[in-house]
Amino acid sequence: MVSRKHPVKGITWLAVGICGLVLVGGLFTPVQATHIGCGAILGPGGHFVLDSDVGPCPGPDPAITVGAATLDMATFKVSCVPSVSAGTGIFLQGPKAVVKNGEVTNCSTGFESHGGKNTLTGNRAHNNQALGFLVNDNHNTLIHNSADNNFFAGFAIAGDINTLAHNLADHNGDGFLIQGSGNKLQIDNIATNNSGSGFDITAGNNNKLIHSSANSNGVDGFVIDSGSEINTLAHNLANGNLDDGFRIESSNNILQMNIAIENIAFGFDILGESNKLTGNHANDNAVGFEIAGNNNAHVKGNIASHNLADAFSIDGDGNTLTGNIAGGKVKVTDANVGNGFEVKGNGNTLKGHNKALNNIDEGFNIRGNDNHLTGNTASGKRRWLRYPR
Repeated sequence: MVSRKHPVKGITWLAVGICGLVLVGGLFTPVQATHIGCGAILGPGGHFVLDSDVGPCPGPDPAITVGAATLDMATFKVSCVPSVSAGTGIFLQGPKAVVKNGEVTNCSTGFESHGGKNTLTGNRAHNNQALGFLVNDNHNTLIHNSADNNFFAGFAIAGDINTLAHNLADHNGDGFLIQGSGNKLQIDNIATNNSGSGFDITAGNNNKLIHSSANSNGVDGFVIDSGSEINTLAHNLANGNLDDGFRIESSNNILQMNIAIENIAFGFDILGESNKLTGNHANDNAVGFEIAGNNNAHVKGNIASHNLADAFSIDGDGNTLTGNIAGGKVKVTDANVGNGFEVKGNGNTLKGHNKALNNIDEGFNIRGNDNHLTGNTASGKRRWLRYPR
């Protein structure tokens, strides 16, 4: 978890060689004319282009600071001397700083954003001691960046209302850590082979994770920690993670049209209160959907098939399940090995055509008290309901 900011101390502001001014669109734009080396401070204003690799830089100050300017790294690399005093590779001091097309390696943090409304595009953060990308402020845009082999996390978003698209986190500690609110991770953000979780909302509300995927991570694919509420996860894929596909520890979140496949534990593990699950699929997990310690969850139109134990396991109280399917109508391979619906909690309502089809164990296995079942369907060799005696 990243909870600290990274204040930059002792920066020496260097004069950047400017050979002249070019009038563009009525504005004077400085033109960079000298080689950029360790400790350079660019801007405010201007467009700069690297002409070679920079470093290894000694730290602890940033290797390069970009102050409300544009830096095209032109596929060159910035590196730090790997030590406890290593600094940040590229420090964006906005607003409206732009850094693109480069790589940072062996620094404490690869790219660090302050000041807001900054843009990072087409960059790689590789083998940094802490973080690949750190966003400490608001209204930034990160597109087509990659972070690999960074110790703590690939991307750490501590600000609000940031937009991330087409980013890759591979072989880091965690893939994406979200601590702010109102952030949008949309369109092909991918977390794969990280030793921790793929996507972790640790302390933020109203975030949206859409059309992203978490594959083969060491813990959960997607996790919303306790205290992080009113988040939306939609059209995401969690595949082959070593714990849960989706783990929800907080309340009032929405999960819609997500897919959990071949995760070692639960496809969907819902621990908080008043969450809504609609149109999600859980296939080939240990358990499809676990509603545990949860009150007032609304679970509608979800499908669980070919899981190694139960399709829907309801340990919590006061939940409502409507129109869900456990198993499959035709294919024997769609059957869940355990129960279609295992209800251990109390005061739950199963209504409106929940279907338990051709599962190996019971269709509906009701162990708790004061549960209400209306208009549901069970088929297979062991379709009958079993209430506590």
